[in-house]
Formats: sequence, structure tokens, C-alpha cells
Amino acid sequence: MTELPQATSRRELRERERAIELARSRPQPGRRDRPSRAKAVEKARPGRSGKVSAASSKRRGSRARTIGSRLLSLAAMLFAGAIVIGMSLPANAFYSTSTDSTNTLAASSSKAGQSVEVSNDEKVEVGTVVVLDRIAADKDGNIQLTPVLLVDGDTITHDAQALAKVTVTAQVVGDERGPKIVIQKFKNKTGYKKRQGFRADLTRVKITGIK
Repeated sequence: MTELPQATSRRELRERERAIELARSRPQPGRRDRPSRAKAVEKARPGRSGKVSAASSKRRGSRARTIGSRLLSLAAMLFAGAIVIGMSLPANAFYSTSTDSTNTLAASSSKAGQSVEVSNDEKVEVGTVVVLDRIAADKDGNIQLTPVLLVDGDTITHDAQALAKVTVTAQVVGDERGPKIVIQKFKNKTGYKKRQGFRADLTRVKITGIK
């Protein structure tokens, strides 16, 4: 509060008292009454409507991107599932084989142009010599192989029931052993070393008939 000059008359004294009372009656500006800096900055800045609209547009964009990524992942999963299902289905899942043609093939004897694929993934004909895993033959040296696919000209038979009636006979030419395979094992910083060899037992056979 500012100091007033010394009064020299009654009038000046009354004016001085009124000024003191008026100064006391006025509220002093405190911390709460003073405008905060944040409020002043907020008043100086433009309204928050622009911020709200920008934030809402950002949320919408991120939501749209999330939905798009989920749809893409779902489509990829469906595509992968379709591929797996297609690979797992057998070859004759969507069409039926004719029983007449399979029966005629099963009853026919071996002839030129007729080939069969045996269980060891070997495509053979009459007179073909192949090397298979060691097979025990009968006393006459004959063995029977299991066919998995029969090709007779333009007709292909892969039905299990029809192939069960087809017999593939072969004559054992001789037993032999495959090339030596060296197996080397080694562990670092332990001194462990192991070396061994392996030779497969094989049988050379000649196809004598397909019936």
C-alpha cells in the first residue's frame, strides 16, 4: 500500500482516511485469482475443435489400416488352407474310375507297351533289370512285387482294388552291396570323434511278367 502525504487540514485528513478504507476494502490479488499461464496460452491459441477433428481422422485411418491387414491375413490363411487340402486329396477324388477297363487290365497278360510302377518307385517293364533293397526269394529265385501304378497304352490304373489283382513277378539275378558311405561325427572343444561306414544290402532282379 502506497504512503499518502501528511495531511495539513481536516479535509485532507478525511480524504486520507477514505483512501485507506477504500484500499483495505479492495481484495488483494492472490495466486488463485491470478490467471494461470496455461489458461492464458489456451485462450491465445485457437479452439480445440481442429485438434479433435484431426485426432478422430487419425483414429479412423488407423482403424481402417487394421481392418485391411486383418482381411489380408485372413485371405492368406484361406489360400494356404486350400493349397494344403488340395495337396492332401488323392488323385481320383473328383472322378470315378471305370471298372470295366481295370478288370480287363487285371486279366490281361504282359504285352509290349505295358509298364508298371512298383512300391520302390521304380518304373519297370518285362525284361527290365532293377536294383532293389535286399529281398528274400523263394527256392526257385522268384519274387513278387507290389504294383502302385499300371500304364497300358493310354490307360492308367491307380485304383488300389484293381491293382490288387495285378501281379508282378521277377527273377533274382544276384545279391550285392551298395557303395560305402562314410559317417563322420565330431564335437568341437570336447575331443569327441566317431567314424563309421555303411553299405546297403541290395538285390538285382529282372522283371519276368506282369499279369
